[in-house]
Amino acid sequence: MTMVRDFTVEAVHLTKERYCFRVLTDLQEANLKLSMVEVYGLPNLTAEIASMAGLQVYQFKRALVVLHDEKLAPFFENVSRNRHQNVRLFHDVESARQWLLER
Repeated sequence: MTMVRDFTVEAVHLTKERYCFRVLTDLQEANLKLSMVEVYGLPNLTAEIASMAGLQVYQFKRALVVLHDEKLAPFFENVSRNRHQNVRLFHDVESARQWLLER
């Protein structure tokens, strides 16, 4: 979780610095071992970090690229959307980019 928190802080910092709220995260080669409880808390963590940076999490449009067999990713997407976050899962980078560039 420490690595996830650090990554989120850095991503929010870059978002604010560049004023670019469309974020593509490629997790296809990541080896994250998070519990369902930790995944459930990630949207709140993201919202807290954004708020501390003076941003609102609803400003972000986030595409996550994951492997097909990633079991908790759909759960994360659902929990995020239930918290009014614009997050969508993809299995390839090009589809994620296309979605991010849509108006």
